[in-house]
Amino acid sequence: MWYGLISVLIIFTVIIIGFSGYSLAKNNSSLENSSLNNDGSRTQLEDKLLKLSDNPVIAERSVGAMCYKVSVSPHRIEYICPVCREMTLYPAQYNMDIDRISYYRILVKKITKLDAKLDESQFCKRCYPNIRHRELCLIVKYNKNSKPHKTCGITEEDINLLYEFSEGVKVHNNIPLQNYKNRLEELLGVKINYYGK
Repeated sequence: MWYGLISVLIIFTVIIIGFSGYSLAKNNSSLENSSLNNDGSRTQLEDKLLKLSDNPVIAERSVGAMCYKVSVSPHRIEYICPVCREMTLYPAQYNMDIDRISYYRILVKKITKLDAKLDESQFCKRCYPNIRHRELCLIVKYNKNSKPHKTCGITEEDINLLYEFSEGVKVHNNIPLQNYKNRLEELLGVKINYYGK
């Protein structure tokens, strides 16, 4: 009901402004015509213009802010939680950590053969208000029926290892991937049982 009333008021206002603009334009055009044809009215316009110069000049007022986003000091960094959409402000020294989060998001998206998600919720002061040391975590499910496994304190190398493992790559930085078996087990939440050991 209110939306309908507001819409009618807006339309009514637009119509009135349109007609008043039309009447002003009509009057202005007749004023121009009379000023060109009649020396008396041209003189009146010149007198009015001269009288304007008698009035003091007031500096134009600047228009207020066009947006209402809270300005952030250059000494602070914004972090917006992808879970709750709440903004957390960090001191400037956290800039590297926030940039790292963006980079890790891109790396994790490359892992398509495993269900891997970056868990950055510890950086949100709403999701984790009392945590002292904030870490990035990785949640991995190796198949549809497996339970999600969470590993915190991950590094870029961890994400690359998971990617290479999921793609069947046998070497990581010129080192056989089997040398990283223990870390892969931790990241996947799977313990490989070897016969005879």
